[in-house]
Formats: sequence, structure tokens, C-alpha cells
Amino acid sequence: MKSLLNWLRVFFAARDGEKINIKGVVTVRVYDRSGKLLYEETGENLITNQGKQYLLANILNETTRFNGAYLAISSSSSQPTESETTVPNLISAKTATKTKQISSTPYYGQWSATWDTSEANGTTIASVAICESSTGSGEWCRYVLSQSINKTSDIAVQIDYRLQL
Repeated sequence: MKSLLNWLRVFFAARDGEKINIKGVVTVRVYDRSGKLLYEETGENLITNQGKQYLLANILNETTRFNGAYLAISSSSSQPTESETTVPNLISAKTATKTKQISSTPYYGQWSATWDTSEANGTTIASVAICESSTGSGEWCRYVLSQSINKTSDIAVQIDYRLQL
């Protein structure tokens, strides 16, 4: 009986190591008009329950496909919760350019967008998110910056948002 219990512990411990973990990794860069990097921040964030549901629906090839077409900027500095479904205090959402890396680890899908010197000026960017629509609905995940960005016509803000395995 003892050997069976030990075998079960080893079996389940090995299976725990095989779990797929998905995490959000965000890089936000601020550039001046000449293209000089002024500020860079990288961090990990929570993927909402809705975002996990969208990912699973896509994996299972359900009829409704979710593509997280937009990157959004927000003035909300509140920490996201797993139940959050819409980007709070949306400033702007832009169609994201998407890329993927599946030839080497870490494997990831990446969403990228830039708010140029003529966009979203006079706002304070406190968080960034991936969402389904330009209204901020269908939120997948959101990252709160450690330092808010006062967006002016003197700077451009580039966001690279990865969901990686």
C-alpha cells in the first residue's frame, strides 16, 4: 500500500510540472519626437477569466472566435480583477499588429500598437489592455503601470503585449 501511495505522489507531482501556464508580459516604451527612448517598463499581469475563456474557445475552435483585435490605454490605476470584462476609464483603443513566436521558447502571441505624438494628448495613461472592441469591451487582460504617463504631443507611446507559455 505504501508503494502505491508513493507512486501516486510521484505521478501527480510529474503531472503538475506539465501544466501549461499562460502569463501576460507587457513592455511600454516612451519615445521623444526624435525617437530617443525616454522610459521603458516591463511587467507581468493577470489574465482575466474572460480572457482565459476566449483563449480556450479559440483552442477548441468554437463557432465564435475571439481575436483580441485591440490594444487599449486607460487612465485607471486600479488593479484588475479576474472578473473584469471591460477596460475601465478607456482613453483610446487601436487595432493591434499581431505576431507570434512558435519556433523557440518562450512561445507567445504579441499585440503591438503605438500612440504617436498626435494621438491621445492631454491624457494620463495608467494602464494598458488587450480587448475585443474599440469601446474596451471584451477585455482579455490589463496591466497597471508602476508610473503613469502624461501623454503630450512631445512623446509617442509604444506597447508590446505578450501572452506567453
